[in-house]
Amino acid sequence: MTSTPLEPSLKDKVFEICENLYKNSEKITRKKVRDVLGGGSYEYISPLVTEWKNLNSVQNQEIEGTETEEQSK
Repeated sequence: MTSTPLEPSLKDKVFEICENLYKNSEKITRKKVRDVLGGGSYEYISPLVTEWKNLNSVQNQEIEGTETEEQSK
């Protein structure tokens, strides 16, 4: 499956779906992502969902662990 410059890649689609589920406080599962996609193989979807979760987890830790200059005094 290749995408053209006008068509988002599967990764882009999966990441967008995960982001929307996250913003709506819904549990992010490969089944939900697959349902929103309208189908697809878990072989391709699962690693992308895992990647999104890992990236999101790291970003949240960085944000939560950041102190302002005033807080560190």
